[in-house]
Amino acid sequence: MFALGRDRLRAQQEINDRLGVPAGTLPARFFDEPVTIGAHRGAVLDRAEFTAAVEVLRRQWHAC
Repeated sequence: MFALGRDRLRAQQEINDRLGVPAGTLPARFFDEPVTIGAHRGAVLDRAEFTAAVEVLRRQWHAC
């Protein structure tokens, strides 16, 4: 089951790569607009930390 999920995600990323959609991107509002409700109210993502985390995931992904 895990292998099927991994293959599906890999195929989706290959399509995105061909379309020029980079992996691990989010709309600017995730970094600029604070969450307005819930336990994480007021939070925004740190762009540098997010980018670093995505790079770690990419390296691990390509190592599989």
